[in-house]
Amino acid sequence: MQHQMLHRLLAGALAGLSALTAATPANAAGPRREGSPAQPQAQPALTTILNKKLILTSAQGDSTRVPLNAGFSNIGTPVTLKCQVGPCMIVVQTMVQVEELSGYWAICPTIDGVDAINACNWQGIASDSSSVYATGNGTYIWSVAEGTHKLQPQIYLSVAGAVDNWGMTIAKYH
Repeated sequence: MQHQMLHRLLAGALAGLSALTAATPANAAGPRREGSPAQPQAQPALTTILNKKLILTSAQGDSTRVPLNAGFSNIGTPVTLKCQVGPCMIVVQTMVQVEELSGYWAICPTIDGVDAINACNWQGIASDSSSVYATGNGTYIWSVAEGTHKLQPQIYLSVAGAVDNWGMTIAKYH
């Protein structure tokens, strides 16, 4: 019985993933920046648990509505991160709420101009009503060399819209 239920759950998950993939733009990885270097990709189907020590946490966010043009837009304040002894791992967790779009949008933080993944990740299509909000979340991971690095929170809008509420937590590990 459990075996059959597992197969049904897996089949349902694959069908949902297939429908989601079909609904996203052709560049399913998300919008790409011209000339932006790509971070090396992890091996597919491989999860590594790392034993790292938490060195720093930081948070920022806002609940003020800010109109934005289409394209990449900075939100928040750049954060300077220092990896003092060898490389470190940076983990950014975000929540962003947008409105008045009816276009695709993505959360796109960068460190030194490099996306955490090979492009941004789409959050979907937002409503074209100013009374309906779309909320997206993401976790982004970089492995960066020893030295000083700049994290810039950004979002991408395919059409003009607005960011309403957002929050970001940054964690640095050695």
